[in-house]
Amino acid sequence: SVMTRCIQRVSSGNDSSSLKENMSLTDKEKETIKKDVQSARQNLTDKQKKMKGLDEATVTAVFEKRELGEKYKKSVISGLNIDYDKIHK
Repeated sequence: SVMTRCIQRVSSGNDSSSLKENMSLTDKEKETIKKDVQSARQNLTDKQKKMKGLDEATVTAVFEKRELGEKYKKSVISGLNIDYDKIHK
């Protein structure tokens, strides 16, 4: 399965660690994250916004890590040479 191949690839050290380390967000992605953070925090009370983990810097860091994780996942999947025509038959 695709998941098995992903696990094997990461376990064998062929997970393109250097790609992961060099991956970064574009300015457009950072702007989108900024808007998403503002949207996520807009209905919080001032007290909630000051709570550990809900402050703007922490929420932004979490959103950025999530986006980088998605980019990395997509790069690993794209390197698996999946024949989507065979999957959908």
